[in-house]
Amino acid sequence: MIKANLFRKLLSVQSFCLVFMLPVLFSGCNPKQELTYESVPVPIIQPDSMVQILTDILLIESSLREMKREGRDNQFTSKMVYTEVFEKYNLTKERYENSVAYYEKNLDTYQRIYEAVITRLSQVQTEINNLSE
Repeated sequence: MIKANLFRKLLSVQSFCLVFMLPVLFSGCNPKQELTYESVPVPIIQPDSMVQILTDILLIESSLREMKREGRDNQFTSKMVYTEVFEKYNLTKERYENSVAYYEKNLDTYQRIYEAVITRLSQVQTEINNLSE
């Protein structure tokens, strides 16, 4: 049982590293591009909105994983998570995917987006911790 819990924690840490650290690691692979928020093309989801969208997706997916880990039944799938978030922000899957592809080519901006996501997630965690005290 202890090994299973340890494995889950390690897997969670690995997932965190993949999601949050890969953009940071790969940012050195491309020449520096001075890309400001203002230079993001109009059809692409703007950075501030992308921060909100990614934060919502990560929070919901984390909740689903936690429910699964605790053995609680949930009827949501990752596809449903994205559908709900897309509806909330009036997005299409295509626009989201095009935006992700754009930011993957502009890693400096993508890194700043994920830094803002991490900040927002930390704020949410602090708020939750304050409520439980």
